[in-house]
Amino acid sequence: MRTKTDLSSTKTELLPTQTELLLIKMESLPTKMELLQSKSAAVHTEQYTDCREARGAPAVTPASGILAEFLAARAAEGRRDMPEDLFLLVSRLTPIVNVDLLIKDARGRTLLTWRDDEFYGAGWHIPGGIIRFRETAAERVRAVAASELGAEVAFEPSPIRVEEAIDRTREVRGHFISLLYRCALTGPPRAELEYRGGPPTAGFWKWHASCPPDLLPVHRVYKQFL
Repeated sequence: MRTKTDLSSTKTELLPTQTELLLIKMESLPTKMELLQSKSAAVHTEQYTDCREARGAPAVTPASGILAEFLAARAAEGRRDMPEDLFLLVSRLTPIVNVDLLIKDARGRTLLTWRDDEFYGAGWHIPGGIIRFRETAAERVRAVAASELGAEVAFEPSPIRVEEAIDRTREVRGHFISLLYRCALTGPPRAELEYRGGPPTAGFWKWHASCPPDLLPVHRVYKQFL
């Protein structure tokens, strides 16, 4: 294992190594969170806080300290994403804000993509994505169009609808604030992902003249726009 001296030897080696070390630390994070929920957590946290205050450092819990260091290292590397398990943890603590792209063509059809995952099941849905920290809604609209369709879009500057969805039966991903943007393609989407029949595959897209019967339930709030 590298020492602090080794870690600071070169700037190029510092950040990757720091992230790797923090990932190792985070393996014990669930255990620390369980401790914080137990009766003995008060003593444990007080001792940790006293130690940091004695050094003149801000008083934080061990769990939040590890998370702060981890996120700082990723930000220094220019990364806005986060590991899925960390994202799911965040989704238990705060609402998630996302954009949805209502893409129409000249014939009034709506472009939908096929989704199939453990959270929402299989069905057609409006392409969308979660806004990252220090990212504007407009930047996320463009990023979604590029990543899901391989295309660029023009869109109105303000959302045409704001939806808040709360599922009180979910422990994770249970509270979303969705911004629906009216969009138009300025170039063709990936031809190889166009749905042409048979069992759909996640990521395929198709123009729909009306609302399909297998639209994902979470997007039925948009039925009037399809």
